[in-house]
Amino acid sequence: MTARRPGAAVRSVVDQAVLAKVRDGRLRDDNWPYGLRAVVVVGVALCAVATVLALFGGPIRGWSDLSVPNSLTSSVPDALVWLLVLLLAFCLALLTTASIHGPWWLSVLGLLSVGLLLGSWSIATTTTRGVVVAAGIPVLAMAAMLVLLVIRRRRGLAWWEFPLLLGLIGLVLTLCLQAFATSDRLLGFRFAPIFVDQTLGLLTFLVLPAAFAAGAAVAEIAVGLTLVATRTAQRRTAGRWPYVVLSAVVVLRMVQEGRRLSGFDPVNSGWIAVLPAVGLVAAFAGLGWLVSRFAPIDAVPVASLPDDLSRIAVPVGAAVIAMLLPVYVFLFGFQIVVGLNPRAAPGGFDPSPLVDRLVDGFRVALGALLVGLALWQARRGRAGLALVLGGAGLMLGALGVRLVTGYRWALWLDPDAFVSVVTVVVLVIGLWLVARRALSRDRAVGLAAVLALAVLLSVRSVIVDPFEVLLGYGGVAFVLFGVIWDFLTGSGWANSDGRRIRQPVRVLLALGYPLLTVTIVAADALIRRPRTFSDVNAFAELGELVLGTSLLAAAVVVVLSAVRSNREVV
Repeated sequence: MTARRPGAAVRSVVDQAVLAKVRDGRLRDDNWPYGLRAVVVVGVALCAVATVLALFGGPIRGWSDLSVPNSLTSSVPDALVWLLVLLLAFCLALLTTASIHGPWWLSVLGLLSVGLLLGSWSIATTTTRGVVVAAGIPVLAMAAMLVLLVIRRRRGLAWWEFPLLLGLIGLVLTLCLQAFATSDRLLGFRFAPIFVDQTLGLLTFLVLPAAFAAGAAVAEIAVGLTLVATRTAQRRTAGRWPYVVLSAVVVLRMVQEGRRLSGFDPVNSGWIAVLPAVGLVAAFAGLGWLVSRFAPIDAVPVASLPDDLSRIAVPVGAAVIAMLLPVYVFLFGFQIVVGLNPRAAPGGFDPSPLVDRLVDGFRVALGALLVGLALWQARRGRAGLALVLGGAGLMLGALGVRLVTGYRWALWLDPDAFVSVVTVVVLVIGLWLVARRALSRDRAVGLAAVLALAVLLSVRSVIVDPFEVLLGYGGVAFVLFGVIWDFLTGSGWANSDGRRIRQPVRVLLALGYPLLTVTIVAADALIRRPRTFSDVNAFAELGELVLGTSLLAAAVVVVLSAVRSNREVV
């Protein structure tokens, strides 16, 4: 019986921290209209197919013939073009169906986007089909969609609407693929794979906010596991059990730190990494103090912090993408000017330093704005939301720290150094409490919780490393894990009904956006475009750094507040 208790405790922790979030946040078939369940089932199946394509993109490319035109640097597997087009058509059909029954702004945005995409595909076939046929087919398809919008807008979702729209979109794309095949002899290479590559490349910008938000999935699970384990330990506060837990976590954390220091690089991991980490810890402490002046941090449950982060993750990601658009416009404009007139950049002018300064400046400005919004939320009594929002602002400001020094110091933000500084702070607090004989059982459990967070965040790369070693393509599993986790745990908003956005529309959107994101990730893995600013993996890593660290810091502030008050962590 005793031997079963550790296993039962572990299963209980996993159930409460992981499975319970899935049960609470997944889509539920509650009064769905007839036919919607079939759409969701097929969509989930296609999402699984896209996930397999992304994970095994390397071997699949090795088995396929690749289209590599001289004018482009990407290579597309010919055999999978039809599957990528199918995934794209299904996503477009989900968006169109939701647009027909959604509010006016969604109708305009959705139908306009679908019309532009179908029109661009059809116009590209004018050399083989003629202008009349090439333009007429998408016009007829869009006219049918507009008629459906007028007839069905104020009615409930019918089972035949999605198949009809999928058939219309699929018909246009299929005819375009056939026309592309006819023109291959004239062009000298297969045009369809290249056009699919360009289309999915443009759609990448739509999923970057989701990729940014997906980066926080590891931190969310770490906070959930730590909270449940802490509650389990608090139930067994008799005797010396809390002190044993604290000692075990301290030893484990010291072993991790020893392994990190064994490969210590004084150039990259010296004071240029430690100094920003110390400043960032001090900034988070100051943020916690400011928030506590307006709203009680003691009343913030740690379990609510991941939900607060989910509310701001995609908007913050969209703001990060939006702030970079002027930089990209400048960079592209400079390249066009130099291409037309090489003398416009005398002396071999390099715009990279200016671009770095613009990016860092926008990050600092956005970080200051988020901190201001955090204090406004704190004044409204939303302490948890203020902590994660302000934490994201501090992280963005820290990423642009070199701007403050005028680029005289090569400072950089190292997450491992940040975790090490937090560990030192916790150990100092623990020793101070021991010296004062004030280390109660509740305080011991709280300090153990903070160190457990540090332990879990120090091994966050374990999710990526097995796939990176096996497949030789790093980052894919990290993005996919975050997107799928968000879909499984963050779709609860689609289970309720609203006056403007009805439940079927919410379900279609909750399914369509993750499916499009996974499709884009699969296309990146299969096509292997050159690394550019729109790299999905890079934005997921940025989200892990900004949002994940923000969530970790918010949890640490709340737990240390409980330690200070000598109360249980909730």
